[in-house]
Amino acid sequence: MNYPIVARESMLIAGIDVFTSNEQEFSGEGKIPALWSRFFSEDILAQIPNRVDDVTLVAAYTDIESDENGRYRFVIGTEVSTFEGIPEAFFRGEIPAATYAEFTTEQGPFSKVGLACWQRIWADDTLKARRRYDTDLEIYDLRNMAPESVQFKICVGVAGGTDDA
Repeated sequence: MNYPIVARESMLIAGIDVFTSNEQEFSGEGKIPALWSRFFSEDILAQIPNRVDDVTLVAAYTDIESDENGRYRFVIGTEVSTFEGIPEAFFRGEIPAATYAEFTTEQGPFSKVGLACWQRIWADDTLKARRRYDTDLEIYDLRNMAPESVQFKICVGVAGGTDDA
């Protein structure tokens, strides 16, 4: 699988979060769909001050316990310039500068394109050997979030430089 390796600057993110695992997500008792539903139904983005822009959502996988089989924190939010004024109940965290393998999903139904891309990532043994398992990101453009034709980037933390893989 070919993918660019990119360096991303550190960023502050604010949003809402849950702890989960892929096992739980695939068991029919996943927490991520409910978190997405809450994010949009409660208009969480509008409650986050100091947004870097009004069109980018960031979903971050942090506090990864081991690999794709471990527990992790899943955050839905956006990049902010400062944590000042962020509601107390919201997640606040810094994503450190790092190197990522960057993938762009196919365009299609939200429930299918992300999982299909992640399955390709999980199946790539060469990529698996480079993964850091500390932070992965999904970057969404709100202008491209129609439920049946979404497309977004998945950035998987890897060790090493920014040479193309």
